Amino acid sequence: MANDPIKMRLMGTKEDLERWLWFVGKMQDRGLATIIEKSPPYKNRGESLQHRVYLEVDLLLDAPDDEIKPL
Repeated sequence: MANDPIKMRLMGTKEDLERWLWFVGKMQDRGLATIIEKSPPYKNRGESLQHRVYLEVDLLLDAPDDEIKPL
């Protein structure tokens, strides 16, 4: 089964984003996902300490249909 890439927005502190980007990178290293596009971190408006990163990721994992639970 072919998967369509998904667009993701991660939002958190710079440290949290570094951890999540590390995790997604490990998924790619293990052949579970392909990072198609990754934006630089953008600071949220105002005095917020939050930043955001946009990703486009293709999941390479094919799970059996009977294991996928509908939303």
